Amino acid sequence: MKDCKINFPEIVQEIKKFSQRYIHDAFKHENLYSSHLIYLLILRKQGMLTQAELSKGTKNDKAHTNRIVNQLLERNFVEIENSSQMRNQKIKLTQSGNNIAIKMEKLLNNWFDRITYNIPNENLLITHDTLRSMLYNAQNIKMGNKNA
Repeated sequence: MKDCKINFPEIVQEIKKFSQRYIHDAFKHENLYSSHLIYLLILRKQGMLTQAELSKGTKNDKAHTNRIVNQLLERNFVEIENSSQMRNQKIKLTQSGNNIAIKMEKLLNNWFDRITYNIPNENLLITHDTLRSMLYNAQNIKMGNKNA
């Protein structure tokens, strides 16, 4: 079991790197990177959000979110509603941003299908439940819960 503890974080990190490279390669002609992905997908799913709501949804700090939103504004993938109210500006996808988000969803679904090829559904469900439990435990550790 010791090898599992050592290799598991490395394996998860490598999968993340491969997914980021896959996204980057697919959208480099659009000047988009994997760091933009979560913002576009959240806006597609949730509609208009403030930068504070985007930061909370992406679990990124406000400065990072501000940089990403500015990059997406420059590329015309998002626009700002309520521009007269600085504090409560809502960010939403433009038509081209929505089109990119749809392509990303399809691309990620295809990528997931490809990396899980020949893995029995039962194993995928166990992996899913295990990762959710690990995430829950990690959140409890962060919050100082001694039971995790």
